[in-house]
Amino acid sequence: MTKRHPAAGIILPVILPLVAVLALLVVFVQYRTGAVLGEARARADKIETERAFQDAEAVLLYLLATQVLGPRNVEVVAGEVASGAAGARHDARLPIDARPLALDGRPYRHGPYRDGDVILAVQDTLGLINLRTTTTPELEVLLARLDVPKSQRDRLVPAFMNHRHGPDHGLGPPPIVTFSRHGTSVQPIPPSRQVFTPWDVRRIPGWATAFSSDAGWSAWSDITTAADLAGVNVNTAQPAALASLPGMTEEAVARIIALREVRDIHGTADLTAVTGVAFNPDDPVFAYFPGNYLRVRLIRPGATTMRESLVILTPQSLIAPWLYRYSLILPAPRPEAGATHRAATALPTGNIPPGGH
Repeated sequence: MTKRHPAAGIILPVILPLVAVLALLVVFVQYRTGAVLGEARARADKIETERAFQDAEAVLLYLLATQVLGPRNVEVVAGEVASGAAGARHDARLPIDARPLALDGRPYRHGPYRDGDVILAVQDTLGLINLRTTTTPELEVLLARLDVPKSQRDRLVPAFMNHRHGPDHGLGPPPIVTFSRHGTSVQPIPPSRQVFTPWDVRRIPGWATAFSSDAGWSAWSDITTAADLAGVNVNTAQPAALASLPGMTEEAVARIIALREVRDIHGTADLTAVTGVAFNPDDPVFAYFPGNYLRVRLIRPGATTMRESLVILTPQSLIAPWLYRYSLILPAPRPEAGATHRAATALPTGNIPPGGH
């Protein structure tokens, strides 16, 4: 019979707990390593997204500062050719291979970057419903179109108008503002503070729950603005903004949108001829050229957030031909089931010199 060493009964109870502790330590180290690597990847993705956004935005701003602004787009010139007789005192430079950059919010892609393209959209704010100038009946109609119940509209509209008519002290939001998805924890707007972005209304009492879903807030922000401009540019207006114009019908809106793919609308007489509706030529609400406020949106496919900026064109300034009114990090719109979306085309870059942006 084999005699067991007397220390065996002592070593085994000691070793087993040590092995268990070592196993738990290995699991913990693996978990922490995975977490650290995940945070590092998330940080690297955030840096890459920011770099891609800055690059795409720089290209856009360069085009806005150097190319020709038209009634509904920017004519991006890919090159120039001289015309006129040899030795002429002044040679005319004619654009060739011009491609339009539409100002009606349609998507463009720019890239490629490490994780794919950036989707960029530029919207003339005169093509949106302006929250600074909208009337009580117009706001009622807008909320009804967005499926807000009448009992709720009866509370929201007066609350909005009370804040809208407060004195403007020029207090805009910080340069970079991050809004939570449901935004109910932010401080309310003081009565003396006007709305500066469509998202500011979430801080008006009662408005944080104005829409029951993110899709409702996305629809609201898609068609509204708080820029310091009045009027609606029929050449860049969203369908909802066109429908808000006096005398406009659904058929007229459809005709305008179809014609804009072919040419500009040049005035009230042209608008009347296109739509068959007799509009008042003296009505100041109608505009036919973009304003100097442009809403710029940037998003990465599959991302949960996007960047929205309001850019003010200041061509009289040689040092800063554009300024930022605000820049927000917002929830990315979620595609609705069965919805159709315009496919993104390549962003025209024209003849940007290497390193020119």
